[in-house]
Amino acid sequence: MSWAGVEMPQMLQLYLAHDRCGWLDPSGVGNWHEDEDFDGRLAQFLEAAAQAWPRRALRGRPVKVWTSGGLIRPFLLGPVAGLNGSTEICSFAQSQVSDATGWIQPCEVRLEGDVTKGVALATAMPAAEHERVEAAVKRAKLRLLSLRPWWAAVLDQALAVRPELELLAVEDTESLVLLATQGGNWSMAETFAPRPSADEAIRVVQRMAAGASVQPERSAWWRWDAEMPNVGNALWPAARPSPFEGRS
Repeated sequence: MSWAGVEMPQMLQLYLAHDRCGWLDPSGVGNWHEDEDFDGRLAQFLEAAAQAWPRRALRGRPVKVWTSGGLIRPFLLGPVAGLNGSTEICSFAQSQVSDATGWIQPCEVRLEGDVTKGVALATAMPAAEHERVEAAVKRAKLRLLSLRPWWAAVLDQALAVRPELELLAVEDTESLVLLATQGGNWSMAETFAPRPSADEAIRVVQRMAAGASVQPERSAWWRWDAEMPNVGNALWPAARPSPFEGRS
């Protein structure tokens, strides 16, 4: 599909954080909005996307929404015996959100795995913000295909490159997310938001890597790079690996 001779991305991608919103235009260039409050930016950047994309191509177009680690946080659950059915599992997960993430407001919780059989990775997003995003996308007459944390896609990308990884640090615009495994099982899922300064981030990651007994060669640090162009509908904003030690 092309527009005025320019190859168009098949998928509209949006990025949301507390301090900015972004969208990918048909030519693969990222556009950013940092003015207004969260709701103002949502309306502003969806309107701008609607103007940039051909209306016929935009209406009903599936959209992937990526969020910062400050909006969707990971945490670990389980193993917990004696839970029967999805309702009890959901109730248990909801009861753990406050202690695990520091959020006291109601949250949307999703599980990746069975907490009755082992440690599962879970994610939480404040329900009010979840609803605001869904409503804004609906008003723009888009079809919400996914609403996921950007760090989860970076995790997939990092493991595709280095399947032996045991510790991954993902740095985005406003957060630092640490994920670790031990013996093939999840052992750490931590979010630091707001994002620590560069020097403090190094100390935090090195301290937690040492505590988890993870060797540097099995560790990786990936940072967001909004300047990298979108190629073949790859992850946007792009992520690039950085040196794990001695970062500038």
